[in-house]
Amino acid sequence: MPQEREEEREEQEEEEDKSEPLLSGPRIGRNDLCPCGSGKKYKKCCQPEAV
Repeated sequence: MPQEREEEREEQEEEEDKSEPLLSGPRIGRNDLCPCGSGKKYKKCCQPEAV
């Protein structure tokens, strides 16, 4: 009986591994308004600069 529970637990863990990653929200495009509220485009305000 305890061995069956272990197998069920292992199956659940495998299913969790296959799930899609969680996203924090909709992706911000560089031409969208900046979420900081400045009214500027994201690319001119808070977008990290490429090095």
